[in-house]
Amino acid sequence: AGKHDFSDAFAPGVSFGPRQSDADTLRLQIVVDVGSVECFADDGRTVMTALYFASEPLNRVRATGVNDERIAVHRVVEPDRDR
Repeated sequence: AGKHDFSDAFAPGVSFGPRQSDADTLRLQIVVDVGSVECFADDGRTVMTALYFASEPLNRVRATGVNDERIAVHRVVEPDRDR
């Protein structure tokens, strides 16, 4: 989302990271703010960060599984907008 043509090194796409656990259940915490997304998998064993420059405010998050795997969202926290 947003501007990415200022550098060839900053290109849109999909990022991958190795999973450092063989547990059947993936524990994933995702933190989104105005300019980045951070993903912490398996209690921080795998961590990824992505920067973005949105052209408009973002107000939705969508999570999808691979091969129809079930995704359970346990908690969504919205920060206090008065800060």
